[in-house]
Parts: sequence; structure tokens; C-alpha cells
Amino acid sequence: MTRASTSLILFIVLFLLSTFYLVTFVGRPITGDDIWGATAILGSPIEVVIFTVRWDLHPPLYYSFLDIWAIAGKSDLWLRMSSSFLHALVTVIGFNYVWRRENLLAALLVTAIIFFSPLLFEFSTRIRMYSFISVLSICIFYSIEKYRETAEQKYLLSVFILGFILSYSHAIGILFVFFHFCYGFHFLLKDQSRVKIWVILHAILALLSLPAILNSMLKSVGHAVEPSISNIINVFIRLFFLATNTFDIGDTFVLTYFITKVVRPIVVCYIVLPIIFIRLYRTHLNLFGFRETLSLHCL
Repeated sequence: MTRASTSLILFIVLFLLSTFYLVTFVGRPITGDDIWGATAILGSPIEVVIFTVRWDLHPPLYYSFLDIWAIAGKSDLWLRMSSSFLHALVTVIGFNYVWRRENLLAALLVTAIIFFSPLLFEFSTRIRMYSFISVLSICIFYSIEKYRETAEQKYLLSVFILGFILSYSHAIGILFVFFHFCYGFHFLLKDQSRVKIWVILHAILALLSLPAILNSMLKSVGHAVEPSISNIINVFIRLFFLATNTFDIGDTFVLTYFITKVVRPIVVCYIVLPIIFIRLYRTHLNLFGFRETLSLHCL
């Protein structure tokens, strides 16, 4: 079978598996923030945006996606399945990325790691934007890789469009875009013409995201507690092991040193840099609730 047909079959299997899990083990009524997501999409598409802008800390684009999904139904199960759908999609994108560069066995291993990561799997049952953010982030990453390899403008446009959507999908979406910017900047640094375009593109994105940033700052919430270094690292541990051990920040840098040169930029830009950023700008980032969302993006 071709990679495309294999990916389609894999996606269907994973989506059905997630749906089976929802029906069998997560049959309870929605609670907490999930209720907010289900409530936000009860009006017309315009009312969804107005409701979100008026009352929510987060920008409206995720809720617009959820509103489109809800055209087929507004039951708790169906709304939860939107995140299951996105989780299966991000897993298959990761599968494609690895198979294209390595082999089928490595791709299947990555598929298992992504799909069964405890934190990601947990969010795949929620009516929240975390799985949506994961899809946007891995698509931006994929587009950066393609642009680096081919220099085709369509991939640069893809980075811009996806970056805009990401910045308007979560209160700190622009920070996620910034880490993608750093990853692309690292590879384009030797090409002066492309790095100039890269910087201008993201400067425009930063300006366009100002309304979302200001909206989130004005609606900052009291329960958004700043995470410590151990909190953040323990979230990464939860992603794979469901452990509660505390790791020192030095362990992260030691681990990064021994990672191969191919993977090292990914670790630096998507794991180490966000942790450093949090520590340096903690008084500003404390405006937003991002304890697990930032760590989810870093994966």
C-alpha cells in the first residue's frame, strides 16, 4: 500500500479506537471547562465569535472550528469526538513525517508514542482546544521542514496562515508561534534573503495577534497560577510515564547535550527554550492559564 492509503486506514482505526474509548469509558456528563466549550457554540457562527470575544479569556477560532463540527450534532459525545478526531489526525501527521524520513517501523513506533501519550490522550476526550493546538503546531512544524527543504513559497504561506490561526486559538497562542519562529530561524540563518522574509513574516503575525493578546490580558483570571520548573518538567513526564518524580532543570540540559544533532534543535526550540522563557518572563506570563497547554505544545 502507498503511504497515503496506509495513513487513511490508520487514521480511521485510531479515530474509531478513540470513539470506542469515549463510549465505553468516558460516558459521564461533561463538567468544568468542557461545559464552557459546549455552551459557546449554541448560537449562530457570528454569535459564537461575539460570545467568545465578550466573555472568554481565549480568542474565538477554536470555538469557530467546534461550531462547524457541531453542525452534525451538539451531544456531549459528538463534541468530545472533535478532539478525538484531531488527536487521530495529529498522530497520523506524525506517522507520515517519520515514515517519510526514516522507515515504516519507526513511524509506527512514533504513532504509538503520540497516540497513547497519557496527557495527549486525556485531552482527546475534552471539549477544549488542546488537540486543536496540537494539530496546528505539528502542521506548522511540517511546513517549516518543507520550506527549509524546498524554499517553495506555498509552505511559507502555510506557516503564516496556520500561525495566525494558532495565535487566535489560545490566550498564549502567539508564544507557540514564537517557538516555531525560533526553530525556522535556526535553519534559515545562513540564507540572508530567506531569513529576512522569515523575520518580516513573523513580525506581521505578532502585530496581527495584538488584539488577541490585549483581549486575553484584560480578561486574565485569578486561578492562572504560574508553574514552577518542576511543574513543567513533570507534565512532560506525565506525557509518557504518568510518573510524579521531580526532575531538576539541569537534567534537561544534560539530556539535550546527548541527543543527536538532528533532534537537538527540536528539543531546544520546543522544550528547553519555553522553560527558559517562562523563567525569564514569569511576571508577564502569569497573566495567562497555561500550566499544561504550553507543555502540550512543546511536544
